[in-house]
Amino acid sequence: MNDGNIAVLRPAERVGFDVEPLRALVRDLGADPAERAADDVIEDIILRLSAVETAWAQGDFPRLTEAARMLGTSAERLGMVTVSRVAQGLRGVGRTGDSAAMGALLARLARVCEASLFSIWDIGYGEV
Repeated sequence: MNDGNIAVLRPAERVGFDVEPLRALVRDLGADPAERAADDVIEDIILRLSAVETAWAQGDFPRLTEAARMLGTSAERLGMVTVSRVAQGLRGVGRTGDSAAMGALLARLARVCEASLFSIWDIGYGEV
């Protein structure tokens, strides 16, 4: 029996973020150069996520695992610990060929990337 109610799932999770890498950038480079460096890493993260999604769509799991590795490395540079951890998990599952698990982790990776990027923008480089 259909009562007309449709459940919509909107998974949400808190993301782990370590501000120390951003603090180190500001300390080592100064505020303006650190902001430019962080912006470059953010752009790289976005491009790497796109590469992961493209590899998934094409069924190219070796390329997916490599793109996930590089995304995780970039995320670590900005203290995006949850993104790094999920990317690492995607790499591991990518080697097994478990497409259901890869799809779930890819969706989670997209969510935590978005949440982490918003966290960085909310914090602001001058406040770290």
